[in-house]
Amino acid sequence: MGDGTGDSRAGPLRAFSPPQRAAIQAILDWYRDSATREFYLAGYAGTGKTTIASHLIRSMGLRTCVATFTGKAASVLRRKGVPEAGTIHSLIYARVPGSDPVRFELSPSSALADADILVIDEVSMVGDELANDLRSFGRKTLVLGDPGQLQPIRGSGAFTCREPDIMLTEIHRQAAGSPILALATAVREGKEWKDTASADAVTITPLTMSRVLEAWQRGSQVLCGTNRARRGITRRIREALGYCDAPVRVGERVICLKNDRDLGIYNGMLGTVVRTEDEYDGRVMLAVMMDDLGAVVEALADPTAFHDHYEGNRWEPRYERGVARYDFGYAITVHKAQGSEWPDVTVVDDSAAFREDARRWLYTAFTRAAVRLTVLTRFT
Repeated sequence: MGDGTGDSRAGPLRAFSPPQRAAIQAILDWYRDSATREFYLAGYAGTGKTTIASHLIRSMGLRTCVATFTGKAASVLRRKGVPEAGTIHSLIYARVPGSDPVRFELSPSSALADADILVIDEVSMVGDELANDLRSFGRKTLVLGDPGQLQPIRGSGAFTCREPDIMLTEIHRQAAGSPILALATAVREGKEWKDTASADAVTITPLTMSRVLEAWQRGSQVLCGTNRARRGITRRIREALGYCDAPVRVGERVICLKNDRDLGIYNGMLGTVVRTEDEYDGRVMLAVMMDDLGAVVEALADPTAFHDHYEGNRWEPRYERGVARYDFGYAITVHKAQGSEWPDVTVVDDSAAFREDARRWLYTAFTRAAVRLTVLTRFT
């Protein structure tokens, strides 16, 4: 690498910073010489993890599969020049022929079976079961993650529960001009941020419910910190829709609360209800168009979480195989939002509830926004 061009298979590296070039060379050395199956490339937002991965995918001449936990993360990768990016589910699972309702199983004919390397971006949400299915293909795996974010929700973080092989900290010059990234970086570095001047991309304003409703009406994804805040926001949005009780209706937004590989749905996935039947035996039949699958999943669902918004945790959830668990998805917690990105995000500032993790919570929340960020603060 002494001439600044790097390994011949990686192509010219002059456009990269020294830390990025070092990361690229380390990944090449790992792929060529190491018996270790996994390489963990960590870095803060704007440090160029995805740029590095894209460069390697184009330059190494390998059969590469690229996957993310959510469809939104995959669409971000495609916009950044990785057209083959898709979801982990679509990569390694296939519908069981003739299954009704639809069921999925691990696919031996997955493209991953013939790949040289697997690249997984926004890897924090991947849990042990999904990780084990990915590892069963025996491919070398490069995973990308951001340790500045909150610790993953329970059952996640299978690839990132160790020290990274390379940690990138220098913000890339092409990302440094983003107002959203500037705000997120200020928070992460412990600097003042609440007095940051508003820009076209970032607005910081006091919290009112009318502003939350305005954000939801324009299609912004509302994020908050606590279940108490989430339930309050959900009730107000549903009141605006004319709903004042627990049953979920067609057209409502829902979020999945537990992994179910057979159904092809995972904790944190969002969708829209397209069909529903009356509750019976404490369950309800729901058909949900899942955002990340682009397909309808039909299954019996445990309505516990829907009732909890109105009845104060009176219901006990059931944990049955093949029975889905959903909640209303109008506002979701930042923990659930990890691994996803939306063009327009509205953050209800619940950071005080997270004490020593307050800045980590804010950083995670702010980096979910791609184009527009509104922060609704509780200070006056």
